[in-house]
Amino acid sequence: MRPLKTYFAFLIMGLACAHNIFAQDEEILKQESELLGNEVSLSLPEALKMALESNLDVAIGRITPAIEETNILSERDAFDPSLDISLDYGENSSPRSAEQQAADGRASTKSRTATGQVSVSQKTSLGTELSLSSRTRDRMTTFNDFEDEFSTFVGVEATQPLLKGFGTDNNLASIRIAEKGKIIAEAEFQNQVETIIQDVFFAYYDLLFSSADVISKKKSMELAERLSRDNKKRYELGAMTKLDISNADAEIAGRKNAVVEAEEIVQLNENKLLRLITRDMGIWLQNELDLTDTLNEPGKEIPQNYDIAVGLANRSDYQALLHRADQNELRLAFQKQQLLPQLDLTTSFGYNGLSDDLGESYKNISETRDEDWNVGFRFIIPWGNYREKARFREAELLKARTILEIKNKEQDVIEEIDNALISLNSSKKKLVASRTARRFAEENAAAEEVKLTEGSSTTFVVLELQQDAQEAETTELRNLREFNKALVRLKRAQGLLLKENGITILSD
Repeated sequence: MRPLKTYFAFLIMGLACAHNIFAQDEEILKQESELLGNEVSLSLPEALKMALESNLDVAIGRITPAIEETNILSERDAFDPSLDISLDYGENSSPRSAEQQAADGRASTKSRTATGQVSVSQKTSLGTELSLSSRTRDRMTTFNDFEDEFSTFVGVEATQPLLKGFGTDNNLASIRIAEKGKIIAEAEFQNQVETIIQDVFFAYYDLLFSSADVISKKKSMELAERLSRDNKKRYELGAMTKLDISNADAEIAGRKNAVVEAEEIVQLNENKLLRLITRDMGIWLQNELDLTDTLNEPGKEIPQNYDIAVGLANRSDYQALLHRADQNELRLAFQKQQLLPQLDLTTSFGYNGLSDDLGESYKNISETRDEDWNVGFRFIIPWGNYREKARFREAELLKARTILEIKNKEQDVIEEIDNALISLNSSKKKLVASRTARRFAEENAAAEEVKLTEGSSTTFVVLELQQDAQEAETTELRNLREFNKALVRLKRAQGLLLKENGITILSD
């Protein structure tokens, strides 16, 4: 049974955790409700900060290390001192033989026994179990006319395992395993946060791209509308046919539809971002987001090669596996010792007292110094010992699996970093090419419009070149977005995404 202080510790930790969570929720929801119906300017750093504060997956994941902390407290309970108080009372009547009856005429003997014991026990990291105890027994029998006769004992008892259960490695194993569990939970939580932060970057970039794409498509639609107006004027002058007008009007309808589709994507991307950074989307859906950052242009941040050791040192998911390997090593060492037979040294030393008065019986202990001691051994060999053998085999398999998982993760990290570098360099090249293509497409469309005014081109050709220019602009925007995403993906693969954005993870 755990001491009351352990339960109180659990209760206090639980109440504190719940209070912090509810208080944070209330404050966050209050801040979000103040934004109702407003236009909200949002920078990328602000979006990242909001995700850390408001993302529900982050809030949920933050609790796991706290749970592991309670496991450590629970395992430490084995070394807490305990107070044991016991009281017992019984009566007995035993028949006597014919010879005994003939001696004093009593057919049976009766006894009444009351026993009380108070002891304080403590287990040490070596496995030693110490107990300081005081026992009192009041035995009233037929032979003492049922008068009180208190026999007392005060002393120390100790049991020291010599094989199974001996040593700090064995007795502190559960605490060390629990401590590793907390470290693993913190590393896994950091990895979860890194994933969410990457998702925020991607969602912000997607929204920037789709918003810019709407502007591009609206500009293309306005060009078609302007061409339609010009064609109608030229038709009135006899320089255009009705086919030219209908071609422009049909293209306007198509481009309006493209604008509507692009605006839908903006709304979907906005919802994706809000889901990551807010705790109450219902409030934020009534707001209008104004993104203040822009997609970054390529600079000198592209590395040509990468030291894999640096990546492994920074990857939280890889570090979690290393700590899990340490945890499995601790578990294996513990289970190996459980295969040993049990050999315990048992000792006790104390003094006895006797009197018809309880107080006098304890006084006699100090005066008479009647020693009571013993030394012994207890040896236990379990037949088969199949359970411990199975647990040891399980620990061996867990260790072997974790070693393979570590090697597999190393390969994943190498591949992810190299793929990210390939994608980053490729997206930069595609951006340069698409930017050139967009510039030429715009120049071709503008030149063709001039030719149309001079009567050496057709509306169909102009509209086609305009559409080509708009699609080239969309491609350029998409490649710019993919370049920014690739850069984030590389930082994520390197384990540097949080560090380079000034984000420190603190678990509750």
